[in-house]
Amino acid sequence: MIRREAVKQMQANARQNNHRQLLVVSGERDWTLGKAQKIQGWIAGEGDRSLWVSRQAPDKSQQAISRDLHRYLGQEIDLLIYDAWDGFNPNAFGQISGTLCGGGVLVLLCPPLDEWATYDDPEHSVLVVEPYGTDQVGRRFISRLVSLLGVGDQVAVITPDTFKACSPRNSKPQPREPLVDAMYASDDQKSAVEKILKTLSRGRRPVVMTADRGRGKSATLGIAASQLIRNGAESIWVTAPSLDNVAEVFAHAASHLSDTRIEAGSITCGNATLRYVTPDEACRLDGEGAVMLVDEAAAIPSPVLARLLERFPRIVFSSTIHGYEGTGQGFAVRFRRELDRRTPNWRAVELSEPVRWAAEDPLESFVFESLLLNAEAAPTDEIASCAALDPEIFEIERDQLVTDESLLNQLFGLLVIAHYRTTPGDLRILLDSPNLRVWIARQNKLVVGAALIAEEGPIAINLAQAVWEGKRRPKGHLMPQTVIGQEGYLEAAPLRCGRIMRIAVHPALQRRGVARQMLREIANAGARLGWDYLGSSFGATEELLLFWQNNGFGTIRLGETRDAVSGTHAALVCRPLSDPGRLMYNHLRDRFTQQLPLLLGYNLRDLEVEVLPMLLQGMRFDTDLSSHDMRDLEAFVQHNRSYESCIVPIRKLVIRSLKNRSVWHALTPDELSLLVSKALQMRSWEEIDAGAGRKSLMRRMRALIGECLRLS
Repeated sequence: MIRREAVKQMQANARQNNHRQLLVVSGERDWTLGKAQKIQGWIAGEGDRSLWVSRQAPDKSQQAISRDLHRYLGQEIDLLIYDAWDGFNPNAFGQISGTLCGGGVLVLLCPPLDEWATYDDPEHSVLVVEPYGTDQVGRRFISRLVSLLGVGDQVAVITPDTFKACSPRNSKPQPREPLVDAMYASDDQKSAVEKILKTLSRGRRPVVMTADRGRGKSATLGIAASQLIRNGAESIWVTAPSLDNVAEVFAHAASHLSDTRIEAGSITCGNATLRYVTPDEACRLDGEGAVMLVDEAAAIPSPVLARLLERFPRIVFSSTIHGYEGTGQGFAVRFRRELDRRTPNWRAVELSEPVRWAAEDPLESFVFESLLLNAEAAPTDEIASCAALDPEIFEIERDQLVTDESLLNQLFGLLVIAHYRTTPGDLRILLDSPNLRVWIARQNKLVVGAALIAEEGPIAINLAQAVWEGKRRPKGHLMPQTVIGQEGYLEAAPLRCGRIMRIAVHPALQRRGVARQMLREIANAGARLGWDYLGSSFGATEELLLFWQNNGFGTIRLGETRDAVSGTHAALVCRPLSDPGRLMYNHLRDRFTQQLPLLLGYNLRDLEVEVLPMLLQGMRFDTDLSSHDMRDLEAFVQHNRSYESCIVPIRKLVIRSLKNRSVWHALTPDELSLLVSKALQMRSWEEIDAGAGRKSLMRRMRALIGECLRLS
């Protein structure tokens, strides 16, 4: 009876303060499930919305499992029961916690706290790769989580023997003034919509809206879209990593419009449409006269955002500052530099007032700390003040990360700002993945560089044969599996690889050689460990290809299809460390060299032209021009010889020109585009520019070929 009254008092305090409360129920599984049902009966009133994230939910309860939680984005829940016996998924926990309303309770079911770290969590299966088992997955993530549950007085804990109450943060909340306009959930939101509408009416001036979860960011975009349509906008596009991310945008837009036709991913109101497109599709749209709303921009690569910025004069970028989709710190560091360069008059809009709960919410604080959503890299001013750059570079034991919270924060914070899609799940991979090695560069005890390396290979020959035949895809081993399954090099099966999953350098020290030093030390250590090669896979951009090539890596494969979010083709790069690794590298490099000219006219016909010169560096093509070739080129340039009769020497000359950096850099983007599109991607004149006309393009092509002859 005492526990019942204590739990009801805890809920009453939460509702009084419009805060959300975390209640941990720790014990044997059947006991925790039974206790959760009792708690639900104690505190769930009529009309309250409850959700069990569990495979063992009671009959007639609303139930979901981790992989389905994206369907609940935008919904509001009063009681949430999260069953960690089914596995603690960091992304799912962070995701679903955002649906809990102020005054709500999140009940976390788990093993006895002193035994939880040794429990064989079902989520361990996500982290294992051949030949490891779940018993070899680390227990650091849960150990740290348990230690945080025991700190402070903001988490209530029930065990079979004890009840630890929590202290309410504010027993006398200030009354909230009623809103003047019922359309909005807060005055903050109303102000944001007004700023968006005003800014978009003034030509090319992008808006960047940032907020933490629970501030009504997606709802703000939806309301703004409805007002734009009312004001006469006819074409509004919405993009995000997935359609699920923008469900709330469409819901709020539809609620403020009448006479609409609603379909999956689109709303039609008279002549106006609000429609979802993937980021890759958005980059191919004509933005003149349209409005683009980019939600969860932190989860989209900066090059894609830059292309959208170029195409759409009227555009809003919206980003969660601390989110499970991708953290906004990286978005702020990387993309705002691009905004300052291209459109320095861009406008910042910030939502700071929570709309689902009150400020200083205990659950929000716990989620931020436990999932490191608030991780920060070392302060820029402290790093900039270093007298001389001489970083200490070494592999770190991951047990140290659990005992040194400052080190973990700096490391994870650096990874966050370096990559567009760092999630809480990456924190668990960092701490517990059995085949991961972590390297850091440290200057004056501050983390200034980080690298995560996955050990991959060897693969048993019978398994490798099944991979080669397309019958098996074992977990992990991305590099050897791709080399065997996609490139057909079965000889890679016994080789060992260190795949560089992430490498990051603090923004204050970039382009100072820190990454080069780290890669050199990693390569030396890899050779001692018996690795045959280093590798990496990433979305191919000019900048990234240049980085890897400058550090001794060559491209051995380019994916044939674009990633729907990043809009890039995946590049596979390699640096040999042993004789067998060198044999593999040379073979695959030669194979890629042979295939690339053919692929450019087939699956890579839409490859960005600026990427191609980087791919060609170091490749051995037959670009020698015979005396007959030279006469053909002269005839094409000076005497109106047809393009079709000179294709072979023209292709040779264009490849040779693009391999020569002095020639390549002398070309304008339009000139480069014409050469690549026609000579290498074999586009028709109409595909290149239907408006220019064949004769005009031919004159430009003759002049360009003449310039290439002169420069080379």
